[in-house]
Amino acid sequence: MNKSEIIAFLKSMYSYVESTTLDEISDFCNYLKLSKGTELIQEGKRHHFFYLIT
Repeated sequence: MNKSEIIAFLKSMYSYVESTTLDEISDFCNYLKLSKGTELIQEGKRHHFFYLIT
């Protein structure tokens, strides 16, 4: 997904959030499509990411 597609996707789920806010959030977004059961975070290990799972 490119930036405009990410913004449109977020807007469809969070229509009450202002467009400028979504634009700023999208600067830090990466779109991942993973199979069910994929481990994103391992317990006890440090990670430097924030996950918004929709």
